[in-house]
Amino acid sequence: MGGIDRGDQNVSLYRTSIRGKKWYFPIIVHLIDVAEQNACLLYRPNEENIDNLSLQRRVATAILKSNKRDSHQQR
Repeated sequence: MGGIDRGDQNVSLYRTSIRGKKWYFPIIVHLIDVAEQNACLLYRPNEENIDNLSLQRRVATAILKSNKRDSHQQR
């Protein structure tokens, strides 16, 4: 259970704290956090030593840039 405990600890460090009105929204957000944590573990051996917060920032920046580019193309 060392891997499960470590994964839960990593997810709890940078948990996304958004409350939703529907019961399933916290489950979806938790699944996204777990997927991000797993991606960070897979990313580490290939690239520099990166923590979860830095990877979250990179992903958020990439999503915002792609969304910004898409909105300019639609006009």
